[in-house]
Amino acid sequence: MKLSERSVKNLKPKDKRYAVMENGLVLEVNPSGKKVFFYKFRQDGVQHKPKLGEYPSLSVADAKKLVLNKKHDIQIKGIKQPILEVTFKEFVEGEYKVWLFANNKAAGDSYKTIETHFMSLLGHLKIKSIEPRIIEAWKSKRLNSGTSPATVSRNLTELRSIFSRIEDWFKLPSIMPSVKNPRITVEKEKLYLSDDEMQKLRAMCDKYVYLHHFGAREDIPTNWGIQSITKIPIILPYIIHVAVNTGMRKGEILQLRLSDIDHASESITVRGSTEKTGRSRDIPISNKLQALLAEWATLHYGDGYDLDSDDLVFPIGDIKTGWNTLRKRAGLGRVEFKTLRHHFASTLVLNNTPLSTVMQLMGHTNLKTTQRYLSVRTEDKIEAVNLL
Repeated sequence: MKLSERSVKNLKPKDKRYAVMENGLVLEVNPSGKKVFFYKFRQDGVQHKPKLGEYPSLSVADAKKLVLNKKHDIQIKGIKQPILEVTFKEFVEGEYKVWLFANNKAAGDSYKTIETHFMSLLGHLKIKSIEPRIIEAWKSKRLNSGTSPATVSRNLTELRSIFSRIEDWFKLPSIMPSVKNPRITVEKEKLYLSDDEMQKLRAMCDKYVYLHHFGAREDIPTNWGIQSITKIPIILPYIIHVAVNTGMRKGEILQLRLSDIDHASESITVRGSTEKTGRSRDIPISNKLQALLAEWATLHYGDGYDLDSDDLVFPIGDIKTGWNTLRKRAGLGRVEFKTLRHHFASTLVLNNTPLSTVMQLMGHTNLKTTQRYLSVRTEDKIEAVNLL
């Protein structure tokens, strides 16, 4: 029987004591109505059933956590391995760090996550002393502080990787404290911007370009909604125009080179080495986008820049901070940068561009991936009907 708050609460006493069980957690219901939790397990051929507590003083969720902790303790005690006597910090800073940086392209980010979230929490503990309740408490604290469930899940994945290395290298059974990922509520992904949102975004980009070129920071008009142009590099509005008008991924844009822009054929070549699927593709560009790219190149590299140069068009490390600041000031809410790519595809579909063409321009390898944008056409029709 699956034990939950509702099922346990609804259990009625009978003439004789009876029990229900789920994965070692036993609940005994006495004729008096008293309900008591036990943990039933067998070790070295002997059956044990220690008392955990009475319901409802001990909730079902807390009883299950106690069982997980006891299972972990029993399993760990049965393993005689020197590695379990090593502290978390010693293992991570030693063998694990060497392996991580030799085998993981994102080693720097992974190690930073471990240092930030787990070293102060677990560093002083021996591997055998790391219990589920410690990780559960950390998880609850992170979630209560406003950290998204997806971020907490990614953090736990980094922690599981450490225990997986120990299990694999030392031929051990599972020793990772049993902690479930938090439930993630998946919101419907935004596939396009409304006309109003797009107008706000373009207007804000134009304002920043104007201010960088001509305006004095102390003379920003109050009705522009801009307190400062800091945190918004001049490069960002141009990157946004490229994303909206080509559907290129952020990584593809940041790896774009001057020689990838063919002004004669009015197109951009996305190199296979920077493309997610490893395939090159050509994307036609408008006269307006050509002019904006030429404007940016002249601004950054000066007059007479080399069109055939392999220099990056947009030499910048990351745009996350700038994008979040700009979209907030434009009043866009929680719009991700990748929404600009979706907007490009959605616009093509709404203009009755063949799906096969949209698929090629987006760099998709499967038509099913492109077909998701057909839902935008349906939503557009519904919106039109609602306006009648």
